[in-house]
Amino acid sequence: MSEAFNEPRYVDISLSLHNLVNGHYIIKTYYLSEEHGSILNEWIKLGAIKNLSSSEITYLRNITQPSMHVEYTDETNEIIINRTINPFELVFIQISLEYKEI
Repeated sequence: MSEAFNEPRYVDISLSLHNLVNGHYIIKTYYLSEEHGSILNEWIKLGAIKNLSSSEITYLRNITQPSMHVEYTDETNEIIINRTINPFELVFIQISLEYKEI
């Protein structure tokens, strides 16, 4: 896919959350990219078949899952997340309070 674009670029992002409740947080980051979960790339690996059978469709559904990275952190007021997003990548960050400190 990257061959279709002249200059694929990386993007650095920074996310700052302030005034948080003191507690234990879980940060889950999901990545969907050419390397992780791209149904287009997997379809091309199959030979770009135009009329997929039901078993081929099931296969593609089962193998095209985003990758996930999990972090645990104890924060007192602020969470700062820095990520580099690769070309043609989608990133979803989910932050959950597991339990709060008393």
